[in-house]
Parts: sequence; structure tokens; C-alpha cells
Amino acid sequence: MKILCLHGAFNSASTFQMLLRPLMDAFEQLGSVEFVFLDGARISPVPDAKSFAFFGPPPHFRWFGSDDPTSIDFEYRSSVMRDVPRGRTPEDKVRHVFGDAALARQAYEPALARVLDFLRHQPDIDGVLGYSEGGSMASTVLFEEKRLFEQEGRPRQLKYGIFIGGTPGMAYAKNGTFKFLLADEVEHRLDVTTCHLVGCNDPFIHYSIASYNICDKEKAFIFDHGGGHNIPRDKRTVTELALSIKSVVETHVS
Repeated sequence: MKILCLHGAFNSASTFQMLLRPLMDAFEQLGSVEFVFLDGARISPVPDAKSFAFFGPPPHFRWFGSDDPTSIDFEYRSSVMRDVPRGRTPEDKVRHVFGDAALARQAYEPALARVLDFLRHQPDIDGVLGYSEGGSMASTVLFEEKRLFEQEGRPRQLKYGIFIGGTPGMAYAKNGTFKFLLADEVEHRLDVTTCHLVGCNDPFIHYSIASYNICDKEKAFIFDHGGGHNIPRDKRTVTELALSIKSVVETHVS
């Protein structure tokens, strides 16, 4: 297993490597697993000085979106999620926050091209792991490989995806923009093996469930680590997660 790791918004490859270290150590105890890290496509300063404690030292990167660091307000997004009436689906809740929003191609294509080019130069990478916004990027890359195979016959490189607090992926829309892929809006599903690590106390858990819902249920596996919008670090949890994920990948990936 060789896994490309994609960090979350306002993070970096070096900080993500530190955050992921307990899970990496647990994987490495189980055998030969290599982790490779990549910085996002654009430098994007954190919204305010208070955020340094959460996002770590600069430089900070994002995979896509606006250069304006105030364009995403995490507290606002959390409160909007909590205000959604009960009974709505995860897809409804994503729409409640983002509406019918779409990203211009220039806001998304550079990141997608960056990851695909990186993969071409490291053909032994067989899986992708993404956290939060990096989960959206990972899902987008997996769907793009699927599209390129179906439309152009280009071989697919990635055989599995691991999402921690993931957000739904995006794909090209007819009007030339990128839009979220939601299970009640599109018929196709992500058909590679996927593992979804969610936290029952995550205010953004509906994003994670929407990301899970767009995957083939026979190949998608969900694990609740019991935390929030964070990467698990306690030894017992990461050991159990590593064992489960490695078992899933070895059993279901040919």
C-alpha cells in the first residue's frame, strides 16, 4: 500500500503529516505501508490569528476556492448545519449550506491537475487519503479517474480511498463549472473501495455521510471514531482503525 495524503483547508503537507503520525505508526506496525504528502494548489492565509492554534504554522494551503480567507466561516457553517430541521437528508443539509453553488473551473482545475500530475509521476501510489477539504479533493480525483477511463479509456491508478471527516467530491457540470456530487442528484456512484472515518460529534458529519452516500454501498465502509471534526490520535482508536482499514483494502481490492 502506498497512499497519497491530502490535507484539509488552511493546512499543509508538513502539518498534516504531524497530525496523521499516530495513524501512520499504527499502519506501519501492520506491514509495508508508505504515506506520501502533497501541499494544496494555492497558498491561503488563515482567517484570523486565533486560527493558528487549529491550523498550525504557515504556510497554509487550500485545494480550491476563493483567495479570500474570510470566504469560509467555520463557525457560521457549523451553526447553519445545526439549524437544519430534523428529518432532512445529508444531501439536503449540504444544499442548505451551499445552495446551488458551483465553482468556476479556474478555482478547481489547477488542484485537480496538480494531483493527477503528481500521481502520473508516482505510478506505485495505489490509494488516496483525504481529510476534510482534502477528502473532497480525494473524492474528486477518484471520480475524475473514473470519468477518464469511461470516456477516454485511460487506466485508473487509484484502487481505494480513505476519507477522514470528508466532504463530497465535485465533478464537471454541463455549464463548465464544478459542482458537488450528491446521491439524490446523480445516478453514478464511486465504484472503488472506500473507507469513511466519521466522528459522531462532528458538526460537519452530514458532509461525511453525503460523501459516503455517493459511493457503491457494496464497497464503502464507515467507521465512527467517536470524536469531532478531527483526526483520531489516541492509540487504541488508531490501532483499531488501521486494522479495520487494512483488512478492508486487502479483502476488497484486487
